[in-house]
Amino acid sequence: MISLKPILYLSLSALVFATTSFGETLAGLQATQQAKLEDALRRLTAQRQEIKEQQIPLARTLRELDGEAKQLRG
Repeated sequence: MISLKPILYLSLSALVFATTSFGETLAGLQATQQAKLEDALRRLTAQRQEIKEQQIPLARTLRELDGEAKQLRG
């Protein structure tokens, strides 16, 4: 007669191994995606700062030109 105990043990061991491997893979994927997200956020923040630094001089120039336009009209 075949004992079911070793078969059941092997089946459960395989299930535990597969579940553990999947969990580790999922955790690795999550860590990779989190790192990519943080990198993208850093790049966007840097780009936003560059744009802000460009806008300030442009806003000053625009105010000066508006003042000159008012003088020419007035």
